[in-house]
Amino acid sequence: MRGRASAFVAEVKARTAPKLASEAIWRLKNNARNRPENLLLIVPYLTKTIVAMLEREAISGIDLSGNYLIQTREMTAIRLDQKNRFKESQPI
Repeated sequence: MRGRASAFVAEVKARTAPKLASEAIWRLKNNARNRPENLLLIVPYLTKTIVAMLEREAISGIDLSGNYLIQTREMTAIRLDQKNRFKESQPI
């Protein structure tokens, strides 16, 4: 795919929480309803749960650890083997 470009509409989240990712996916889909752009979620880390949501909704995702799931009409690119460099912990 060298020499080609794809436009994306992105939503950036500062946390990896699945609930926040789910809300961001909903916003992306609703805001781009009548536009043909590719949709992209950017989070600190792509968890298995978030990747499953992205695959189900045909939305791309990248994280700050070097992982990505890019899905467009022309291509699919996946790299999900990088460790989480942005671990979160919070009291329950």
